[in-house]
Amino acid sequence: MLKYVVLSPSCLLVFLGLLTEVRGAQKEPQAISNAQLRQALNVLQSIKLTLKGADHDYGGHRVKAIADISKAQNQLNLALKNAPKKKGKGKGKSNPLPEPQALSDAQLLESMVFLKETVQLLGKANHDYGGHRAAAVEDLHRAIRQLDLALKFRKGKV
Repeated sequence: MLKYVVLSPSCLLVFLGLLTEVRGAQKEPQAISNAQLRQALNVLQSIKLTLKGADHDYGGHRVKAIADISKAQNQLNLALKNAPKKKGKGKGKSNPLPEPQALSDAQLLESMVFLKETVQLLGKANHDYGGHRAAAVEDLHRAIRQLDLALKFRKGKV
């Protein structure tokens, strides 16, 4: 019987980040870079589900951030197809029930933290992947900017 251990996205990011730091400036094996990209895909899927569950409008910025995360996921999938080894995957659906605005705000803030950690993780994957890894990082920076704008919109500062 198979048993699964479920770890939070931040715990997994820390673990994979430590693997990279141990190797220092050496070029890491392709398998480790591939694992980092697959883990980033899993984290992005979790963040996207969280943002979809944050059901307040934020002037359209939350939805744009979700779109940017989807683009980053696409880039990472293309990167893994460009790599000599395995591929990533993910799926999800949103919460149809309304939630308190404060909870939605907290979900956006937490997602920003995870997105920033994911950008750092991808920065440590030192293989090129035909430019797709770098493109995914750019998409994530745009998603972070959209979430920042969403929260400012919420506070009436946009």
